[in-house]
Amino acid sequence: MGSIIRPGATVYLDTNAIIYLTEGNPDFKARIEGLFVEIEQAGARLVTSELTYTEVLVVPFRIGNEELAAAYERLLDVLIEPIPLGRQELFLAAKLRANTPKLRTPDSLHRATAILAGSDVFVSGDAGIEVPVPMQKYIL
Repeated sequence: MGSIIRPGATVYLDTNAIIYLTEGNPDFKARIEGLFVEIEQAGARLVTSELTYTEVLVVPFRIGNEELAAAYERLLDVLIEPIPLGRQELFLAAKLRANTPKLRTPDSLHRATAILAGSDVFVSGDAGIEVPVPMQKYIL
């Protein structure tokens, strides 16, 4: 099977993918490592929503793990481009939720951000997430 990550692609990372990468989840280690080899070879742009800050920092702050919080901040400052949540993202997220009642607000914000960033691939640990054509899913 060939890579779905083409040269110069924009790859959107869902929060769970970033958590698996940062915390070294052993169930996903091989897939994540393979994915990042593909991303590097393709020279892909990595993006996520600024919402990701809120989602990834809850547990480190709750348990007082400043080192883990700093690791997430470094990752989002250096490797992954956080896309700001503006009115355009918020309105599109509302439309997505209106058309898919079971879609939760955080997932609608991630989808909207991925769409507006022109993402070619949406990486997630959530097999049930839907992405619009021609965007492709990469399930960890």
